[in-house]
Amino acid sequence: MKGYDNAWTNRLDLWALIAASLIPVGIAIGTTVFEALTILTDLFWIAGILVSSGRPRLKWTKSSLAAALVFWLSTIWISRFISPHASLHAWLHDFAFVRHIIFVLALMDIADRLPVVRFLAYGLVAGVIWSAVNTLAAFTIGYDLVGHPAGRYSGKLKEAARIGALSAYAVPMFLNLSISLFRNDNKKALFYLIIAVTAFALLLNSANRTAILASAAGTVFGLYYLLCNHNRLFAKGLILFLCVILAGSLFLGWKKIYLGSLYDRVYIWKISFAIWKDNPFVGVGISSYKPAYDTKHSSGEVKPYVAPNGVVYHSAHQFHAHNIVMQILACTGILGLTAFSWLFLKLCRLVLAASFPWREGLVTWPVVFLVIGIAGWNIFDAFYACIFTFLAALTATAPPAVRG
Repeated sequence: MKGYDNAWTNRLDLWALIAASLIPVGIAIGTTVFEALTILTDLFWIAGILVSSGRPRLKWTKSSLAAALVFWLSTIWISRFISPHASLHAWLHDFAFVRHIIFVLALMDIADRLPVVRFLAYGLVAGVIWSAVNTLAAFTIGYDLVGHPAGRYSGKLKEAARIGALSAYAVPMFLNLSISLFRNDNKKALFYLIIAVTAFALLLNSANRTAILASAAGTVFGLYYLLCNHNRLFAKGLILFLCVILAGSLFLGWKKIYLGSLYDRVYIWKISFAIWKDNPFVGVGISSYKPAYDTKHSSGEVKPYVAPNGVVYHSAHQFHAHNIVMQILACTGILGLTAFSWLFLKLCRLVLAASFPWREGLVTWPVVFLVIGIAGWNIFDAFYACIFTFLAALTATAPPAVRG
């Protein structure tokens, strides 16, 4: 890695990387902070390009991942241009999604000169630590370090939701890193284990069942990957322990599982499918999902879902589809789903191509993402899109394994 002769270019690269690495902390604090950090990353990078005009930085443009990112963004914009009845706010919102794409492209470029993957990994560590300190302060003195009340750290909204989502990815990632480094670097392995345990406590505090289930799936898959590829006795023991815990939990608590939210989602999925059928190729646009949902619900075209216990479910207002496939299809159609599938598969290939120990840690996040995608957050929502693109950048900048 070598910087440019221009001191301002090197400085702007570093500032962009610092802003990007603080994204997990920003997610824990609030929307204004992580959005500002995303935009600062983009602006610092663009300014660096302008300053270094004498030395073009075009290597990233030859990447197929960059092409996949641009294709996905294009489908979002095409959906906005073609879909009717869009407000000015909808146009601005959908166009502004470009900030997430520039964020990944910027870090792919900066990775040629600075150790981006290390900055981002320790930024995720900082996000977990900040979340833990803020949560502890909220429940101890009634407010977190920025003045938010303790109530925002309970339930499925606000800080609890964002920290829960961040922790769902952090738990299996840092646990796998810890196990992978167990014999090579005991101090670092212990440090990552502490971070994984801390993230696990935050995840439990969020009480979000989808996030907890997704994190558990990522953990089991990650340990299974280690078992298959490294044959570690520690991994075998942990897998056995997790299986016992899972079996015991299912045995003791299966009668207490609340299925109402699942039945509610079935109706939401039916509405989303109907929205997609009306606009199969390009969808209705990512900002038009809610009005399209309201219109489809009011029309009576989609019948309410009647659960096995006789309860009728027909939610009147929804902001997203609670399923990533239905969300992408309803908003951007088959074109958007094709683009996102290509992007996601490219990222999975990069995960498997990464060097030790990055591969062992990164291999968990696609599983967490897919399980959350069954019934969880909206990929087009600001904070979750931010988490996805942060993980995409972390994956894209991980050094590849040396093939011998």
